[in-house]
Amino acid sequence: MHYNVKAFRKLFALEHNILVLLGALLVIGMGEALWVRFMPKYLEALGAGAVAIGAYGSFKKIVDALYQYPGGWLAARLGRKRALT
Repeated sequence: MHYNVKAFRKLFALEHNILVLLGALLVIGMGEALWVRFMPKYLEALGAGAVAIGAYGSFKKIVDALYQYPGGWLAARLGRKRALT
């Protein structure tokens, strides 16, 4: 069993620092996503209609997709390691 874990870590290049970063991103991502499921009900309680709630969700997804491009450009220009620090 121990051999399989080593082979898995080697296959995906999971060094210690990468595993720490992965764990931190997992915890942060879960914390950020906790409120997402309640936002439509909150907007509804504020008096927003179905169209406004749908527009909010669409706008959020578009912004989420677009903000990743500058980060990719920065990582390509500076290098992955330097862009993270």
